[in-house]
Amino acid sequence: QFFFQFSLLRSLLCVCFFLSVIGLTKGKMIGLISVLKFMMVLVMLNHLYSNHGVIGTAMTHGPYLLDISEDVDQMSISSSSAGNLIVAFQTSVGLNAFVVGVNGLVHPQPSKLLSAPIAGLATGINSEGFGAWISYTTLGDNLSCQLFAIRWNQEFEKVLKVDTFTVADEDACNVETLNVVVSQDGSSVQIIFSYRYDANKGQAVVYQYNQVSFQWKKTQLCCGSDDPDRFALADKTHFTVSTSEEIMMVGFVTTSSSLQSNELVTEFFRNGVRLSPFKFSLDGSAIEVASAVHIDGTEAVISGTNGTHAVLFLYVTGEAFIVDTIYVAPSGWTIHHPSVAFMGEQQAVNSKWRTILQIRNVMDQKIIACEQYLEACVPLWEQSTNDIFISDQAGSLTSIFFSEGVGNVAGLPSSVEAVYGFTSHVQSLNSFTITSTTAPQLFCDMQLYGASQSSTGVSIVSYTVTPCKNATQKGQGTKTYFAFVSNEEQEGYYCSPQLKCVSNTTSPFPDANSCSSGCFGPSFQNGFSCTDDGSCVASNEGQFPSIDYCSSVCYSIPSSSSKARLTGGSIFLLVLVFGIIFPYLFVGMLYKMLVKKAQGWEIFPHHEFWFDTLPRNIRAGFRCALTKSTSSDKYESL
Repeated sequence: QFFFQFSLLRSLLCVCFFLSVIGLTKGKMIGLISVLKFMMVLVMLNHLYSNHGVIGTAMTHGPYLLDISEDVDQMSISSSSAGNLIVAFQTSVGLNAFVVGVNGLVHPQPSKLLSAPIAGLATGINSEGFGAWISYTTLGDNLSCQLFAIRWNQEFEKVLKVDTFTVADEDACNVETLNVVVSQDGSSVQIIFSYRYDANKGQAVVYQYNQVSFQWKKTQLCCGSDDPDRFALADKTHFTVSTSEEIMMVGFVTTSSSLQSNELVTEFFRNGVRLSPFKFSLDGSAIEVASAVHIDGTEAVISGTNGTHAVLFLYVTGEAFIVDTIYVAPSGWTIHHPSVAFMGEQQAVNSKWRTILQIRNVMDQKIIACEQYLEACVPLWEQSTNDIFISDQAGSLTSIFFSEGVGNVAGLPSSVEAVYGFTSHVQSLNSFTITSTTAPQLFCDMQLYGASQSSTGVSIVSYTVTPCKNATQKGQGTKTYFAFVSNEEQEGYYCSPQLKCVSNTTSPFPDANSCSSGCFGPSFQNGFSCTDDGSCVASNEGQFPSIDYCSSVCYSIPSSSSKARLTGGSIFLLVLVFGIIFPYLFVGMLYKMLVKKAQGWEIFPHHEFWFDTLPRNIRAGFRCALTKSTSSDKYESL
């Protein structure tokens, strides 16, 4: 494989083998036929390796240590579909953040945004990666919780105060349901969350920023004067937000004053305008939900579980349906952490959904996948029980990160694992070990964070570990690492700046369908488009908001007529065969027949060398290399 990476070395090897075959055959027509057959095999091998590369599987990169002196208390990661990602984290001395491409995770340079403690934290970035926002909360006097936002537009701007609201207790200001949705042009943002204002009573709200008036508009989703006996649950397992280019879906669980009647409420916003909500009654109290909106905005799904049953709710162009129970946990097992995504085509009618679930019993846990059109759910991974698990899906990309052995002090292996795949077939997902150690007391505690880029096929994971002080106590000092998984060595398709799926030998998408599920972007009036020749032109519906941003990412893509262009090795072989060997044989044989009146094998030019001297030298060389010398062997014997 090493030699076949280099066209010149590959061609030289072909020449050597070609000459060796001529010499070893020392025949007439039999030798020529053998040579021709062998040359055909070499050309086929050359084409295979030149045009398709060394076909491989997904690769892990890292882990890379975040070089900071303070402990990381919490983190938020958001990734665009095809470019930058924003990372914000809280330390003991304040809020830090950075925006980089995936390769920038090797040596990130965080910016300190705030030198004061914060409570809740969330980030968001638009699909093209040029507009990002951070939202966070701080606890004030008399249980007042203050909400703030910071915009990133090539640099972090000033802090904007959004609102102040009263919470039930200090923990309620952590707002673990905090979500940030950035508009496609990056200038506007929606902050969505639920919070407890009383011991068991919560509200769900949306704050929308108007980039013209620089004002924040508050919309209360639940629960107001129209339904005073219902309250939103303020736990992150009861709250989910998903978006497409035009649609934002918010799903959350509400309960009655008696805590006996649960409902799933689904709110839709189209271009910031609130639509009519949907409500479904739910059985059970341990409700967990996850959601996905198809990229064309016509379909959306929510996967929910009450611990024993997993169900799916489908929303199609203004109508809502209960699909049915998609999984029932075996006796003694409970279902947790659902995640759901659409896979496949640009149009939802040709797509399908996939739900990832975690099931646990007292001793073990399993990760399983349920798909539309799949007769039964498929187990993906089995492991010893622990609670550290995250799942992220983006189009056809599925990535799952979890840990094993955290908290053990007996010297047993501790590791961070990944299940990853960019495929429409759940059985084809691959498993990887991100990091592993047998050192006791190293992974006493761990926090996992993850994100995915649908257009590049990259999944990012960050984990913060705390060592154990002894067998019963957690130690001091944390370390934070980044790693990512990608399909860098697989033949397939990539999403170009022109938002076209282009075939290449090292691409993240295994097929055109999975590429189309992640290859999309916004349209800007009076924007700029990247043309096939790599230039940026003004357009009424451009993919980029400015000429500078377009120029920084735009490059030319091969036209359809140039897809089958020859490699350097192929050109060398063609020149060798048709420019040197064939003229040498044709002219030489013609000269020998017409001028020298030669016949038979003597018509070959320099036939004494090719059929006598060269084979004799090759045989002598093989004898010399293979024959063992003894003590009686002297020079005369040679």
